[in-house]
Amino acid sequence: MSKTPIFLCAIAIALVALFQTNASAASSPMSAMKAVELAGKQVSPEARKSLLAIRGVKSNLSQSPTEWYIWFYDNTAMQEGKRVRVAGGSVVEIKEGYTELDRMRMAAYKPDETIRQELFKVDSDEVLSRISHHPNLKGLKISSLSYDLRKAKGNVSPVWAVTIYIEKNATEKEFGTAKISAETGQIFDIPKP
Repeated sequence: MSKTPIFLCAIAIALVALFQTNASAASSPMSAMKAVELAGKQVSPEARKSLLAIRGVKSNLSQSPTEWYIWFYDNTAMQEGKRVRVAGGSVVEIKEGYTELDRMRMAAYKPDETIRQELFKVDSDEVLSRISHHPNLKGLKISSLSYDLRKAKGNVSPVWAVTIYIEKNATEKEFGTAKISAETGQIFDIPKP
């Protein structure tokens, strides 16, 4: 009996196992702060201290995002901003310039739009926990969330705008958007059923 088919079968099994491991790592959710930490390694130390915004993209695989967009103020970059995309635990893209055309943003970023690090205390995992335990969602199954962290101009706290998706009758539907302080975790607004 030839050992070649057994050897080829063993290689095929190893490759399938490796692919499944990489696929599950790529689809594993991560917190916003972890994504910011990874993204920060790709920008200058000065830009790393100048966080502008965070967007966590709704996942079809989990409640929490597996893909994050992180914006940094960088006066050396085109339009004075850099966007770093993190997915699957790795940085997958770095862009400068017009990176928010979907929001109709055509202006350069400004220093007063940056989020002071000491005001960004509440991570996306804590936001999920607070929303999940809110009385307005009692009896509802959260299927996924999308996150958007920004602050208004001036010396104000950043706010999470979190779009909540629920599962009802085996179908996912948008429930609404909650507003949560990224400094204190206080829920300012949450939809009612």
